[in-house]
Amino acid sequence: QTAIAKFILKKFSPKIIISPDASDARARLYTLLGKEAKIPSLDIQYGLTGPDGVEWKFLSTNKVAVWGKSSRDELIKHGVNKNKIVITGSPRHDSGTTKDEKSLKILKQKYNINKDKIVILFASTYTDKSHYIFSDPNVLNNMKKSIFDTAILHPNILLLVKPHPVENITETKALVKNFENIFFVDKTENIMDLIHLSDSFISFGSTSTIDALIANKLSICPIFPGWPFSRIIDETGVVLVPKSKDELGKIFNQFTKNMKPFNAGKSKTNKNFIDSFVHKVDGNSAERVKNLILDIAIGSNQYECR
Repeated sequence: QTAIAKFILKKFSPKIIISPDASDARARLYTLLGKEAKIPSLDIQYGLTGPDGVEWKFLSTNKVAVWGKSSRDELIKHGVNKNKIVITGSPRHDSGTTKDEKSLKILKQKYNINKDKIVILFASTYTDKSHYIFSDPNVLNNMKKSIFDTAILHPNILLLVKPHPVENITETKALVKNFENIFFVDKTENIMDLIHLSDSFISFGSTSTIDALIANKLSICPIFPGWPFSRIIDETGVVLVPKSKDELGKIFNQFTKNMKPFNAGKSKTNKNFIDSFVHKVDGNSAERVKNLILDIAIGSNQYECR
């Protein structure tokens, strides 16, 4: 990888190196070699930042584009120089502000969605061997099974399951007793379109939770004992957090009768959270990132930490 990276940088002499989160060793390799070759670089935040994000301690890029104030504050705690941090918002959140009605119509037909059903989108996830140090894989399977079992008890619900791209779908499907009102969508589907299509959203603290909150969807994040990966979402107070199958069942029972009390109770907290986490929900984050890239590439200094 080092030899390939050196060859590419020497052959093409890029004006800038743009990297996703610093957690990828390959990305770090390019930015480190770029630093040695005096090639400016920009890191773009892809996922949530929190106290566990130790990879930020090794940030070697000239600048880092972050989602919002809370991300900036977390990076500063990890030792990132505040003058390297630029708040741009995230390009992925731009799509949360608008709906592609044509795509939604195609999805409704594809998955036979009608107005008689409450549509809940479940963004499933996976664990790999590296996760086993933090959590027993049976905890995740128990949470998934609890969601499936609870959905089955509510025939007025259609549970759309969006598998993680690297999830073992066969293993997840084996946890389902009855597929009458549970449907696994293609893992390549655009999750933002599915979020716009749904009435409510369930995840285990994934980045897509932010997308759902921007789209003003009632969001549920089960955190059963032994699941340590959703702490950031839990602390926000903007999602419903069932700690057991019984608590999950009570939430389903209540909001299938009337969702309004839940949304009304969360709306103010939701807005405060979004203001802190995603800067501006104006659909222009990609434009801000683009301008920052151009500024770095041509050597200007228009964007300062703010």
